[in-house]
Order: sequence, then structure tokens, then C-alpha cells
Amino acid sequence: MKKYIGILAAALIVLSLAACNNASKNPETETPGDSAAGEVTNPSESGSLESGSSDTDAPTDAPAEEPTETEAVTEKETSSIVYSELNDLQKMTTPFWQMDTMHRESTCMIVRDDGTITAKLAFKPVRIISVESNDLKTVFELDQDYTWDGESNVIVWKEGSAIPYFTKNDIEGRREDGTQLDAYPTWDDLGRSRFGNQLYCVSAFLYEKQIAVTYEYEYGSWEGEVTEYQGDKLPKTMAKLKAGETINLFYFGDSIFTGCDSSGMYKREPFQHSFPEFTKQVLEATYGGRVKLYNPSVGGMQSDWGVQQIETLVCDRADPDLVVIGFGMNDAFNGRVSANNVKKMIDTVRARFPDCEFVVVACMVPNAAAGFLTNQPSQPRAYEKLVGETEGCAFVNMYACHEKLLENKDFISMSGNNINHPNDFLIRVYAQQILSVFLEY
Repeated sequence: MKKYIGILAAALIVLSLAACNNASKNPETETPGDSAAGEVTNPSESGSLESGSSDTDAPTDAPAEEPTETEAVTEKETSSIVYSELNDLQKMTTPFWQMDTMHRESTCMIVRDDGTITAKLAFKPVRIISVESNDLKTVFELDQDYTWDGESNVIVWKEGSAIPYFTKNDIEGRREDGTQLDAYPTWDDLGRSRFGNQLYCVSAFLYEKQIAVTYEYEYGSWEGEVTEYQGDKLPKTMAKLKAGETINLFYFGDSIFTGCDSSGMYKREPFQHSFPEFTKQVLEATYGGRVKLYNPSVGGMQSDWGVQQIETLVCDRADPDLVVIGFGMNDAFNGRVSANNVKKMIDTVRARFPDCEFVVVACMVPNAAAGFLTNQPSQPRAYEKLVGETEGCAFVNMYACHEKLLENKDFISMSGNNINHPNDFLIRVYAQQILSVFLEY
């Protein structure tokens, strides 16, 4: 193994995200106070909206004159990263596309139109290692709780199973009798609300129905977006990291960057960190130096707010070596305007700290069925163009990665609120994409 590793709701949403300010307790992580312009109170649980090497089989030695007797030879690419040799942090943060094992992929059982109850995986497993509850306390058993035909990416709920599941009413924001839930910001006694025609929820009603599946799959079968190593674009940061020097790392963005909806933020099992903290931990473990993490992100904010606040919240806090910028989920304007705002942020910081370098992240895909998908698809291309024209800057296209995952998986299986926040699994994918900028696997 190589070196280890929206126009639709903008006015409403800006007021909704105080609960998603970063709540990290790490003594080396500085976070802002509760400064968001508004608060959402959920009777059940607080939450908020915002807008390798290869192993090649040896060929057989059949005579040339008897080709029909020659056994077909196939080359199978195998990962040089051995899952069983990784520690827990590595299993969570090593890019899944660099391995042949998917670690605790989140999925959920859903009642389909034909009456079957099934859960979809990103890949067709070669072998299912475990199926666990969201809190990782319960292991579900093959042929007792679920079945798998060995040929598809679908696991099937078995009658009498202990695995919970969603109905169509659940996902579409309706009660069991089919009547609609009250629209956001009203919550029922189960912590449910409705955004558009979709469930909006951060309570147990949602997350307890998400299960974690660990399985082997065919290495190299991922055809989606991956972030390549971009250390050459961040030479100053990489030099400090490789020298074991302390770096000041800022994450600056909206509620996704604050940590919504990680289990750790809500202080529930399995208490997983969000991706800014994962970045700090992995870079320290890999390079040996200290990474001081600052996260003045605020939920519900647009990129124009970032332009107005970056000097106060970033430049006046510490001398930044690296700033990871993540705005766009809430932007009520097109990608070119968002990218221009990001450029203004970069210019503001560089006016005071010319050696500072940057990573620009295009956000995940929001829930189109909820009406939240507006300007976000135009941002990745605009951000990538900006980065290509800006020295000392790298790009992470989380949007394209999530979009590819959604080809095989249900949105609710990867979201912490079913609208526009990642859950623990998708948070780890965020971390894997961002860390790929700095690590050559």
C-alpha cells in the first residue's frame, strides 16, 4: 500500500440553521458561538435546513493449433489496499474506490411499488460481511432478517425481520393514514415535518431506519467522479505537512461544513465526526505535524455572506495556511455568481496572507423531489473553471460523486435530513474526496 493514507426557499432557509453550528469539543478545534440568524426547534431532536497494483492470472499453455481447448483468461484488477489491515480511522476515510471493500455503506429498506421491501447498495457485492443497525449495536442475520440472491446490488427484507423500513407515505411526508404532515417549520411528536412533498426529519424516525452494510465488491467497478491527488497545486501546504510543521486549517461554508447531520454533532451513537475533523485527524496521523482546525461555518448561509464575513471569521482568527471553502447549497443564484463570490473570498484572504492556499468543494446533490434542487448543478463546472485559473487552489466535485451514487441508491439512504444534508456515510465520502487532494493512495 502506498503512503497512507435555493431560489425556492432561500428566504425561509436562511433563518433555519442555528442548530447546525459546529459543536465540536476537540480542544484544538475552534468554532464560532451560536451566531446564526435564527433557530429551528424540533421537539424530538434539534436540526436545521439550509438552502494499485494488479494481480494477473497466468495464461494457460494450450497449443496454438487447439484454441478451442484454451481456457479463457481474464485479468482481475485488485486493490493494493487491504481492508483487514486498516485501523478504524483508515476504514472510514480511505476512499472506497481505492479498495475492494465498502465500509458500512448506509442504505435502508423501502416498500417498493410491487410490495417488496428492499434496500439498494452502490455495488453488487461479491460477499456481504455484515449488516448492522445505524448505531452499530445490532447485527442483522442473513436468511433471518434479509436475503440476497448473490447476483444483484439489492438485499431483501425477510418476513419477521428486525430491520425497520420506510413506506412510501413515510418518505413523501405523510402520516400512516395518508394525510400530509404539516409543512416545515411545524414538527409532530415524532420529530417529522414536510418540505415540499418529502419528509424532513433529523430524528430517530429517519436515522434508525438507515442500516450499515459492509461488503466486498469488484475493485475498479466505480465509474463515478473521484478526486485525484492535487498536492502539486498546493505546494506550500504540502511542504509544511511533509516537514511536520503546524498548519492552520480553516473550513468555511454552510451547515454541511458545520457538521450537519453527523451522529457526533447530535451526540448519538455511533458518535461519528464530520469531515473537517476527519481531515485534521488523518493529516496529523499521516504527516506527523499538528493541524489546528478552525471552523467558523454557519448554517443557512449563501456565498455572498461568505464574502462579507471571511475577513472577520477567517483572517482575524488566525493566520490561515489552508482554507477549504464550501458554499452553494443555499445559493439563490447561478454557479457563475457563486464562483465569483468564492473568488472574492480567496482574494480577500490573499490580500493579507499571500501564501494561503485553498480547496473549493462543490456540494452534494439536494433532494430534487423536495424542490430543493435549483442552482446547485451549475456550480461544479464554474468552480472547476475558477480553480483552473487560480494558483494554489484545488477542487473537489462532491456533487458529481453523489450524483453517481444516486444512480443505484435512494436519496434518503444517504441523507441526514432527507433534504440537503449528508448522513454519516456520505460525510465519510466527503472526507474521502477531500483527503484525496493531499494523499497519494
